[in-house]
Amino acid sequence: MATTVSRLFRLPNEVLLHIFTIAASDSEFMSGRRVNDRRTCIALSRTCRRFHSIATLVLYRDLNMCASRYNWNSLLLRRATRCLHRTLKEKPELRKHCSLLSIDLGYSTNSAVLVPYLMDLAVWLTHTKTLRIDGRFKGGEEELLLSKAAVQHMPMLEGVSLLNGLDLRQVYETVSCLSHLRVLELSGTSAPHDPLLWNAFEEGTSPITSLIIRGFRDSPGILRHLVAWPAKLEHFSFTECDDEASRVWGLPIIACIIAPHRATLRSITVSSLPEKGLADFDLTGFENLKHLSLSSWVTGFAEGDETNLLAPRLTSFRWVFTLEQQHSESLLDFGEVQEHWLRRFIAEAIARGLPLRDIDIRYAPDRFYLPTDLPEIYPWDRMESIERDFQDKGIKLSWTFPTISREHYREVSKPQEEGEDMDMWFTDGDEEGDEENGSDVSEGSEGGYGYFPFQSNTLMNYCRRNEDGTMPLKETRPTFIQLTYPTIYAGS
Repeated sequence: MATTVSRLFRLPNEVLLHIFTIAASDSEFMSGRRVNDRRTCIALSRTCRRFHSIATLVLYRDLNMCASRYNWNSLLLRRATRCLHRTLKEKPELRKHCSLLSIDLGYSTNSAVLVPYLMDLAVWLTHTKTLRIDGRFKGGEEELLLSKAAVQHMPMLEGVSLLNGLDLRQVYETVSCLSHLRVLELSGTSAPHDPLLWNAFEEGTSPITSLIIRGFRDSPGILRHLVAWPAKLEHFSFTECDDEASRVWGLPIIACIIAPHRATLRSITVSSLPEKGLADFDLTGFENLKHLSLSSWVTGFAEGDETNLLAPRLTSFRWVFTLEQQHSESLLDFGEVQEHWLRRFIAEAIARGLPLRDIDIRYAPDRFYLPTDLPEIYPWDRMESIERDFQDKGIKLSWTFPTISREHYREVSKPQEEGEDMDMWFTDGDEEGDEENGSDVSEGSEGGYGYFPFQSNTLMNYCRRNEDGTMPLKETRPTFIQLTYPTIYAGS
């Protein structure tokens, strides 16, 4: 009896490996990071010997460990850490498959319970090429122990991420011995007050080619020493430094710091910074720069300054409107001014004969916050207009999928019928809405905990004061208004 071989089995192992990887990526998120769904690969591993070998590679290639009791997902990972330790102890032949090891020490003070297990993993997984350890600002002791143990037994490490725990002295002591290191990612890092430390960061001696820095907590002088350490820096990223403690940062300072690598840098990423503007941020001398990603909140929109970004080999530009804060961008943030800025940028790039081809706009305004003065033109219509006007020049424009439809936008941007004047106030959450403990905030003013402008007077139909000025009974109050504590009410 003839047997039919499935087309899937005719594929080479390299293609099947890629398919299995995609199948296993349908996953949950933990702390903003993707955690692979192992169940798919486990099921595939039970199909046949060939699938078993490929699924095993996918199962043990990327290992995410967590020692926290912070949430239910972490509880599962803590249990999984013990099980994985037992498996790798009993079957050492599986250790060679791991290429990425990620350890999250979590917020819990009980994470030390699992440190011995994690230390064994750091010693056993000698073929690992990427190591990620998140110390969660726990003081750095556990993170330092794990990272030192790992680098001593992982000679082929090419990428290291040390997050939220180590200072720069500890970082240097950890990674300086790695001759194959190419990518170094640091987050929440500061430097001890020791001038002798910078003698260790000898200029141009590190093999690092990619430096990713988030939430840097020290001065530009310290960052200058760190950036000068690599001999040939090709990729530089500096993000999450737009807060009250980071007022010193601006693009001119960043330009001075990365200037020694102007001949080698191929990509630059900078998010929002306290100081705005492109006036002293000149990239025209960065001869190998191909990819540039900047926050719109740091570029500003001054006419003429956009030409400073036109490096001679620039091929792609990403313009990011996303805010690294609690609130997001609004529907007012991409309008006529932004459209004209981008048009000038593209037109000048074409006039200079630059190879610019791809422009990506990261713009996802809050669809629940609708300003009362929306412009007539739908923001994404402006983007489509730019794309139509420049597509014959080889420019491809892409953008984030709209968070509000064109029809909805047109509806809410229509002039609203005038109703009774609304005022807004905050209460302490008491059932009676005690105004004595709350603070009145008139419409259009700022005070209390903040001001929330509404699109129309529709809320008056749901939440009014009684004729005597008191608030309605609790059961008549709309639950959708009770967003956060303290409760916010609107009335006529």
